[in-house]
Amino acid sequence: MNRTGPLVVFMLGCLAVLTADARELTAGDSRALTHVWELNLNEYPRQIDGRLVSPDFTTWNRNVEETWRLWFKPHGSTGIPTECLAVYLYHVKEHPVTTDFTIILFNQGFGKEYAKHQSGTLYNTNGYGSGPCFPGYSANSPPNGIYNPKYGFVANGKLKIGVRIPSDPIPIKPMIDQCELCV
Repeated sequence: MNRTGPLVVFMLGCLAVLTADARELTAGDSRALTHVWELNLNEYPRQIDGRLVSPDFTTWNRNVEETWRLWFKPHGSTGIPTECLAVYLYHVKEHPVTTDFTIILFNQGFGKEYAKHQSGTLYNTNGYGSGPCFPGYSANSPPNGIYNPKYGFVANGKLKIGVRIPSDPIPIKPMIDQCELCV
């Protein structure tokens, strides 16, 4: 076997994978990314000015990588209705974006998504909010029943908050450009 044999086999394998991906997704296809943030309320990690900040996560907007994070104010916020959680989707980059998203609070006692806040299309350079609302729990902000373990939102001192946001598939072309063996 000559020296180019393994390289040809590798390139054919790459081509087969890329062809299969290209049949499933076109350039403008979008899929929803669900990012789940599990935070330990006893530790309050990454607390900044009374808010907890999630680790960054990314979505793709065509060929542009968008970086996001969630903000959560466990003691509520004065700028939102008292029956709503103070959860915000924050766009880290400095350019404005337009997006639809859903903020989710998971009920761990029942093992499912429970409360949701569905946004319309919003245009902003940084934060979107508020989070899920709970009619009937309007005694204060945050809603007083959320932290009661019998309701199932807090399990072992942890709260699960998520966001569902559209994301284009990771573009194929930049991956090929970065592949040294494919050149």
